Amino acid sequence: MSHEMRTPDEAAGGGQRPRKRAPSIDALTCLSIACEDRDAAAIDDAMEEIERYEYGTGDELVAWLRECVAKRDYAAVVEQFTALRQDANWWKTVQEGTVFRKRE
Repeated sequence: MSHEMRTPDEAAGGGQRPRKRAPSIDALTCLSIACEDRDAAAIDDAMEEIERYEYGTGDELVAWLRECVAKRDYAAVVEQFTALRQDANWWKTVQEGTVFRKRE
């Protein structure tokens, strides 16, 4: 019997998370609202939901969100989603993984 340490993902299902095209609108909205409210428990819940999956696109976004949350830079998360929502095609932008396209 091996007592090798495993990550929570490995222990839960062989190391692979379920795959989705992009993070859900609901989870991203919950995270944005939680960051605006500075609600640590809600932020953790939203990040847990977002990180539950692997994405075809959006991995860069998820890594950036994790970094902001770890640094408690909640204002950056709110600012990013406020700017995104002003674009009528914001959800398409998330799905295509082009959230962080440099603005000129």
